[in-house]
Amino acid sequence: LLWKQNSTFVRTGIKKTMILLEKIKQLSDSFAHETVQYRRYLHSHPELSYEEFETAKYVANQLKSYGISPQEGVAGTG
Repeated sequence: LLWKQNSTFVRTGIKKTMILLEKIKQLSDSFAHETVQYRRYLHSHPELSYEEFETAKYVANQLKSYGISPQEGVAGTG
């Protein structure tokens, strides 16, 4: 299998690709429940365009819970 990386084609074996795909699937499965919870929360707390203040706070708090420091207040609501 070939893919392009930094203007160069890299060859990988099908076995490595399958292992990588399995890891991606496992990670996806492990976050599925949590992702659905986020979506449900956001859909149950709608905000008008350009007035997503609570949504911005919610997302920032979720990122902080993962140890990520988001830049807050960008464009007023992001």
